[in-house]
Amino acid sequence: AGLMAGLFLSEGSSHEACLACNGDMKLLEMCAEAAEKVLGSKPAIYAPTKKKVGVVSFNSGFAEKYLGLGLGLAGRSRTKGIPDYIFNSNQEMIMGLIDGHYLGDGHKTSEYIELTTVSKRLADGLMLSLKRSGSRFVLKEYNKKGSGVVYAVRIFDYKGRAVSIERDYGKDIRHL
Repeated sequence: AGLMAGLFLSEGSSHEACLACNGDMKLLEMCAEAAEKVLGSKPAIYAPTKKKVGVVSFNSGFAEKYLGLGLGLAGRSRTKGIPDYIFNSNQEMIMGLIDGHYLGDGHKTSEYIELTTVSKRLADGLMLSLKRSGSRFVLKEYNKKGSGVVYAVRIFDYKGRAVSIERDYGKDIRHL
């Protein structure tokens, strides 16, 4: 559940009934598998093309009811945030959320992993989650042409598994 929430917060839109929008088919398949396990409904997968990113999608009624209203994950990119109930959940859920966000909007260097978002509220929630896990991090703000402010949470010693997750999206992720 945490992985799916993290992927949705980084890549999805309840407004467009989209659980994830990404150009990587393996990531889309993993997201659809997690969604089916957590929500009990199989989403459609639309493969990426040269002109469009791929999409994992539910019908709009299901997306609004479960993702937006039921799970509290509604919002546009700049207004998304982590719902309060996730902060009160177990460490596995929080680690899954961080890992999911990393897979959607993160990258790794030799010194840190970085989670990016255009939502200050989401960046604050990510930092609160990381503080709970005992990780060291800093917040950087960038002005990106056409996007406005981008918040980057740099994590130096994440206690979860995101640091070891490579961009091959292997099935070894235990949060599914």
